[in-house]
Amino acid sequence: MKTKIKMILAVAFALACSFQVCAWGRLGHDAVAYIAERHLTPKAKANIERYLDNHSIVYYASWMDWVRQMPPYKHSSRWHASDVDSLGNYYPSKRRDAVEGMKETYNRLSRHKEMTDSAVADNIKLFVHIVGDMHCPGHAFYTGYDQKNIKFKLNTRNSQVHDFWDNCVLDQHPWQYQEYAEQLDRFTDKEIGEMQKGTPEEWATESGKAITKTYGWFEDGRQYDKAETYRLILSGEKIAHDRIVRAGYRLARLLNEIFDY
Repeated sequence: MKTKIKMILAVAFALACSFQVCAWGRLGHDAVAYIAERHLTPKAKANIERYLDNHSIVYYASWMDWVRQMPPYKHSSRWHASDVDSLGNYYPSKRRDAVEGMKETYNRLSRHKEMTDSAVADNIKLFVHIVGDMHCPGHAFYTGYDQKNIKFKLNTRNSQVHDFWDNCVLDQHPWQYQEYAEQLDRFTDKEIGEMQKGTPEEWATESGKAITKTYGWFEDGRQYDKAETYRLILSGEKIAHDRIVRAGYRLARLLNEIFDY
């Protein structure tokens, strides 16, 4: 009996660890939201949390991933990524994309006083996630670079390019989102102001430029040894950290524009 309990605990621990260390999806979104929260004005923060039943925006940072297939939110399933050309430049897609979703939810929230509280809450949750997603290099899609079908092994672990950005690139540090904010959110007000500039289209292009830099990193079918895996993760981590902190600052700017009253 004791042996069985130990085995169950060991499996649970292993699953917990794998979830903790592989999570641009959860951890990255939490870090983006928390960095943004640190730069919300007191009025904006209070107004937002009033709609969220006193929850932080971090609480709902990954909510959009959970509801995307539910009928009321099916329209958001195309709002997680944007299309770019071979040079990384964003271009409007024939289908819905993150830029469209970000602009649509921003416009709705700008009229939030005319909406029901539940509708405002849903749009805040969507908006927080979309801003995070559009800053992830793995969410900038170029049709000539099939991210999900370039498959390889990172130190024996099966992976592909999209998975690298969503789940592997933050592997080096066993930090939680608060620690990521402490380490990344270290810029002056002037530097933050510069990073907050731009349009959704320009930010999507930044993600496109980031992913094009990595097109030669991965070979289909290759098994990367431990040293090569660490090299890839360290290189990708620099890009990911830059994208996370910019997303956080920009999310704060936009939410302050809407809710600081």
